[in-house]
Amino acid sequence: MRRRRSLPPSALEERQHADCEVRRPADGNLAVSFLDTLLPSLDTPETREAYVLVRMERGHFKLLLGETEDAKEAMDACEKLLDQLDSVDLAVHGSFYRVSGDYWKVRGSFAALVSLY
Repeated sequence: MRRRRSLPPSALEERQHADCEVRRPADGNLAVSFLDTLLPSLDTPETREAYVLVRMERGHFKLLLGETEDAKEAMDACEKLLDQLDSVDLAVHGSFYRVSGDYWKVRGSFAALVSLY
């Protein structure tokens, strides 16, 4: 069983700031562009959780824009990354399952959603 841990306070503050910045724009494309600027700097072994969190938020906005294939690619990639991590913050798992649930709702394939659990 995986051990769950919390992000350090500085990472939580950065996450909260990013959440505010990302959720504020009325234009989903603007949010995706902002998140795209963050992804390259987070693609390191030390920042895998933050990378997954940002990539899933990007997937969320892609779903809102109707771009389900981009969201599915993010889900598949992040699922592999999460499986490799020893411990993951609950917010990261929450983000993954929120986007995953939204994706399967959009697709209308509820049986696939049940297989995730």
